[in-house]
Amino acid sequence: MDLETALAQVVAGLVDGDPNANGPFTKEKIGILADKYSLPNENLDEVRYLLNIGARSHKAERAWLAQNFKKARSQIKTISKRCIKLQEALSDLDDDTLCILELAGLAQGFAQSDEIMGLINRPTVAAGPRIVRNTQHSGDEIGWALDHPSAGTISFEEIKTLLTHIDEAAKGSLKAAREGKRGKPEDDALLDLFLIAYQIWVNYVDQSFTLVWAEKTWEPETAAAQWCVDIARLVDPEATLESIDTVSRKARERSIKISSLEEIQAFANNYAKRAGWAD
Repeated sequence: MDLETALAQVVAGLVDGDPNANGPFTKEKIGILADKYSLPNENLDEVRYLLNIGARSHKAERAWLAQNFKKARSQIKTISKRCIKLQEALSDLDDDTLCILELAGLAQGFAQSDEIMGLINRPTVAAGPRIVRNTQHSGDEIGWALDHPSAGTISFEEIKTLLTHIDEAAKGSLKAAREGKRGKPEDDALLDLFLIAYQIWVNYVDQSFTLVWAEKTWEPETAAAQWCVDIARLVDPEATLESIDTVSRKARERSIKISSLEEIQAFANNYAKRAGWAD
């Protein structure tokens, strides 16, 4: 999946439903921001919609940061180990055991057959999966498969492949679960909100996104910095000025002005480069 598709999926997830519903950026709050920063009246509905998307992203990010990553890593590693063990167990099945499994499946099939058993107790017999010889297996060796009346047949080879894929997916997710990292995850919960705030500022306020903060106190000294404080405090009243300073600068460094959907790819490429994701 390319970055543009991934970005589109993230945005689609955020805008599912009505972002304005229960969003912190009410029409009244947007009106106050519009008067303070001279936002054009014709763009206020769009501004409200976009900022509430950013607020929803903030909420999701806070939930992400609150996860127990240590527990997640442990469970992910357990999945990998069990996938490998199950693959080994399938490979270790000998002919006698496979025949027993097959006969058990045949007996189950007989019990479900109208021709063999009539209608006696048939409704109480589960049409469950059973192990059968794999007639689609290629080569001289006998193949085996898991057969389910409603879902079809899947060979042991396919099962092993699926287990390999699950193992690979689990191991690949360890990075997201902070494998090899120490300390608390960096709190960038405001980043998406500020990426949106940046675009609103440069497109509608039509000024440079100049961020100047007082030394040591981090009090905002420019209009753009104050804009970030006002936006952040509506979403997270406990956000510190230092964190607002840090994340707003990060948003500015990773952003370029986009005025249409046609420029999203350029933005995505710039963001990936500035975020250190690009090669």
